[in-house]
Amino acid sequence: MTMVLTTDVPTIVPATYGKHRNRITYVPGNAEYVARVRVVRRVVLPGGALDPDLAQVEVYVAEDRRAGIEAPRSAWVDREYLRCTARLSKNGKSLREFFESGEMERHV
Repeated sequence: MTMVLTTDVPTIVPATYGKHRNRITYVPGNAEYVARVRVVRRVVLPGGALDPDLAQVEVYVAEDRRAGIEAPRSAWVDREYLRCTARLSKNGKSLREFFESGEMERHV
């Protein structure tokens, strides 16, 4: 079974600034990336509750896309997979069953 999700990948993103918002700088942030995942994990909040919208995923990054992702080295699981997040609000059909199952981790 293959699962394709819209994820939030940590990278460098453009931001505008200045009086007329006509200047561009690049800052750390998240960019949307649609790709297949191999592991989905629930996120535990401080206090032990589960995050109702956020899941941690290991997403496949194709070789031609890796240079464009400025994620920290600690976010890379190996050369092909990046640990990032996916939101239930953006992936309702794909993640709803996992969130409702009560599982903490699923390998897909």
